[in-house]
Amino acid sequence: VHCYPSGCLDLQVVPAGTYVPHTQCHPLTGQCECQRNASGYWAGEHCNTCEAGYFGVRCDQPCACSGHGACGWLDGLCTCFRDDLNGYWAGPACSVCVGGYLEPTCRAANVAISRAAEAPAITLDPGADLAGVVVNDPITRLVYTGGSPLMVFNTTANTNIARIPLGGTVKGGCVMADLVYLLVQASTAPGNGTGTGTLSLVTLTRGSNPTIYHRAPASPQPQAQQWRRRQMWVQAE
Repeated sequence: VHCYPSGCLDLQVVPAGTYVPHTQCHPLTGQCECQRNASGYWAGEHCNTCEAGYFGVRCDQPCACSGHGACGWLDGLCTCFRDDLNGYWAGPACSVCVGGYLEPTCRAANVAISRAAEAPAITLDPGADLAGVVVNDPITRLVYTGGSPLMVFNTTANTNIARIPLGGTVKGGCVMADLVYLLVQASTAPGNGTGTGTLSLVTLTRGSNPTIYHRAPASPQPQAQQWRRRQMWVQAE
């Protein structure tokens, strides 16, 4: 089956039967379709816009947005993705993370981890569990520490916004989109805040009203190593 691109007509525009440029014939069906070759990569209902990933008057120049953004049709300037699905990207070529997010996906927030014993002032609580860690989320300006209960502080207002009983000690954490993941080691004795028992992965909602979203057992070494390879998990050594 054969067709001639010059014979491709667009019956949906006025006047009817107007020739549509930038078309080609499908090699098997013979149907007219938008041109997609080295001479130009076209898309759209009328083949008059560039296919995603290309720009220029002839739509023949590849975008230099590293696959993490869209580029302007004529100038090729990148508009980087900044959402939970595609990640938070920045730079002329959308090749680096927005400040506060971690490579390689730019979806995980860069939380700072410090030992509670080394930073007792940040907890605003002299009785806080010093055997755990302080998880600092700089984007929401919240810190998480303790576990029996978990104390959540707003560092801007210097106020305690939540006390959540977790039955152990926070040993590590990370932030992904709108959730906070905490590695919690259970207490072995009632009333003892020091975690020496089994590990669990506790997921909290992120923001000014944190609540427990999910809780599941966690294998300490494989879990920590796997997440560390992805640069999504930080744990105090």
